[in-house]
Amino acid sequence: MLFRYLGIPLASEKLKVSCYAPFLDKIVASIEAWNCSSLSYAGKVELIRAVLQDVECFWLSIFPILTIITSRIISLCPKFLWGSKKPLVAWKNIYLPKEEGGLGLKDMKSWNLALLAKSLWNIQHKKDMLWIHWTHQVYLKGTCIWDILPRKDHSLLFKKLLEIRENLIENVAVSQIFSHGQAAISDQVGGVINLFVAAGLPTSQRAVTAQNSDRKQEILDRFKGWSTGDKFCTKAAYEFFRPKGSRKVWTGDVWKSCITPRHSFLLWLGVQSKLLKKDKLQFLDLDRKCVFCGAYGENGLSSIL
Repeated sequence: MLFRYLGIPLASEKLKVSCYAPFLDKIVASIEAWNCSSLSYAGKVELIRAVLQDVECFWLSIFPILTIITSRIISLCPKFLWGSKKPLVAWKNIYLPKEEGGLGLKDMKSWNLALLAKSLWNIQHKKDMLWIHWTHQVYLKGTCIWDILPRKDHSLLFKKLLEIRENLIENVAVSQIFSHGQAAISDQVGGVINLFVAAGLPTSQRAVTAQNSDRKQEILDRFKGWSTGDKFCTKAAYEFFRPKGSRKVWTGDVWKSCITPRHSFLLWLGVQSKLLKKDKLQFLDLDRKCVFCGAYGENGLSSIL
């Protein structure tokens, strides 16, 4: 039986796509209202950051969002930002931090994992919450969250929490391989390689194997790094899950506080050669003389300098 609590659909079974209609309708309504206004690129980015991603945060922190829903939302945002034009920059690059050449928007799938990781953190720390008490009584039954194996009767949320646990364990294993070097790998045949790489070891057994090894403490230390004192740090968790890019040397000059946001945005497009200039219309018989400097062939940042 489906019912709603604080606007969130709750059911004993997996939610259908139709259950997310209020979530999608609220985002679509906001975008349609904003389309009536004359907004710059920078203004649209701030609306996506401050309003749309705030709406998403409430839903993403409660349960895993279906892929079809995230894909629908991700398709709406570029259309709102670029309008009817072809996207000038791929949306996956916009998700990157400004230091890595993006606009600092949050990747929805990674943000969902980071917010759900708080529930895993609460289980680990046995927080005084009704759902946490229920999880320890019904699912864990006196065992540790790092020991339990996925079962068919587990809820979709709990299965997703176990996937987050698996990602954390895999990351620790890979970091050990690179930090110890080739010699350490040779000495640990039957250790880390057998734990996470050797064929025939089911994925669901990785957590149990890690529990029986001396790597569990490092895994817990990495997990503790997602908290500040007795509070969970979602920012640290998101940094773990988000897509990574290379740092750009020009970002400090583009995003200076003394530059107007709309001008910074144009400069950001310019350094990536994404501005709509005549050199992108070479297939047309146009006068290629720059209307600003009179030189033939626009290139680089000549359009905005």
